[in-house]
Amino acid sequence: MTNEPQSESAQQVSLFQSAPARAWTDAIRFLSTASFWLMELTVALLVGLVVWLLSVPQLIAITLTATAPVTVLLLSCLFFLLTAPLRQRNEARKELTEVHERLRPKLRITAVNKTFDPDWRLREAMVDIEYLRLTVTNFSETRGSNCSARLLRMVPRVRGASETEGYTPFVSPDGFASYFDVPFPIELTWTDLAPGQLLTTKEIPPLGAAQVNVLTHTSGGDNPGLTMAFSSKELQSQYRLQKTEVLLAIRVDSDENLPYYYVIRYLPSSPMFDRKETNDVICEGPNPPDLEEFRV
Repeated sequence: MTNEPQSESAQQVSLFQSAPARAWTDAIRFLSTASFWLMELTVALLVGLVVWLLSVPQLIAITLTATAPVTVLLLSCLFFLLTAPLRQRNEARKELTEVHERLRPKLRITAVNKTFDPDWRLREAMVDIEYLRLTVTNFSETRGSNCSARLLRMVPRVRGASETEGYTPFVSPDGFASYFDVPFPIELTWTDLAPGQLLTTKEIPPLGAAQVNVLTHTSGGDNPGLTMAFSSKELQSQYRLQKTEVLLAIRVDSDENLPYYYVIRYLPSSPMFDRKETNDVICEGPNPPDLEEFRV
C-alpha cells in the first residue's frame, strides 16, 4: 500500500495526532486514491474466479463476492492503525533532520590575521600598532543576515619561564588569572565598513567572507597594551589591558542558524624584533568552550 505525498502543513499536523486519529486520516486519504480502487477490483475479480473454479454454492458465492470489498477496507484500516506510530516516528525524524540542517552553522572562521599599521609616523615615534582580525566565511549559498562575532571571554595563557624565549610576553603560574573587570561578552566590530562606523552586525553574501576586529596591540607610546574591539570608543579607551599571550573564546553566528565556537591563541608581537609568532585556532565546535582546559 502506498500513500499519496502529504503537504508540509498536513505532515506537521499528523505528528501531533493520536495513532487512531492518524490511522483514520490515512485510511480516508487512501480511499480517494487509484491504488485502493485497483485493489478492490483485483480482489473482486480473484474472488469471482475462485468461486467459479471451485463451483461454490450460490449463497456462499454471493456472500463472498459482497463481503470482499468490505474486507479489503477493514484490512486497510487495520494496516494503517498498526503502522501509524511507525510512520509518525519516521516523519518526526525527518522533520528533526530538516530542522537541524536548516539551523546548521553556516559561518566559519577561516583565517587568523595579524597586520601592522603602516603609518611611517608611528615608526618614527617608536610606536607599533598590531591588529588581530578574523576572516569569517559564509559557506551557505544564501546570504547571511545579521552576522556577528562575540568575544565571550579572554584569559592569559600560563607559561613557565622555560617555555619562553626572547621577548615572548607570558604569565607565570602565579600571575593573574583573568580580566575580571571586562564586561564580557563583547560584540566585535567588522572592518569593511565606512570610516567612523563601528557596527557589530553585517550581511555576508553567499560563499563570501568578511573580516572582524578582535584586538589591537600597541607597543611604545603613552598607552601600550591590548585594546578590544568594542563598538564604543569610550570602552576601548577604558579597558586597555596588560600585554601578554591570551586565549580567546569566540562565537560566530547569524540569523536562523546555530552558533559556532572557537578557542584562539594570540601572542602579541613587534616588528622591531622581527617576531613572526603564529596564532592558532586551538579548538572549534558547536558547543561553548571552557578556556581553563587550554590555559596551561
